[in-house]
Amino acid sequence: MMDQKTRDLREQLEYWKERALTDALTGLRNREALEEDLSEHNGLEFVFIDVDDFKTVNDTQGHDAGDRILQEVARVLDTEGSGTAYRLGGEEFVIATAAGTSAGGRMVRAVREQTEVTISAGTGRSISEADMMMYKSKLNGKDQHTHYKAAIEQ
Repeated sequence: MMDQKTRDLREQLEYWKERALTDALTGLRNREALEEDLSEHNGLEFVFIDVDDFKTVNDTQGHDAGDRILQEVARVLDTEGSGTAYRLGGEEFVIATAAGTSAGGRMVRAVREQTEVTISAGTGRSISEADMMMYKSKLNGKDQHTHYKAAIEQ
């Protein structure tokens, strides 16, 4: 009897732990999961992604439309990506991927082709470097990807 109760409690604990690490809107892993997983990401690159002009979508089409777009972008990142996709919050996402996979450029094209929005992406050896590269993409006109190696060469 006690063994069954212990198993039930462990199952419940695992269920709630997984819920705590999953973004409710998109089903992707969330910021907390990323922080938990960071210790396991040796030798990976990070692709930081921001949905272009997302505030305009929310302001003109409403939050339900914005939620639908975030779900569509998440689906593309999850199915087309070559790593683990996370939603940080709002319209920001991160993909942890093996170095040299060109995931950022592929994600920009896939989102453009499969949704009604565009994204700006940046790849770096750390999340902060990837975030800086994403801002370079925004400054250079959006709907593009900037890789830290290419930025160094400029």
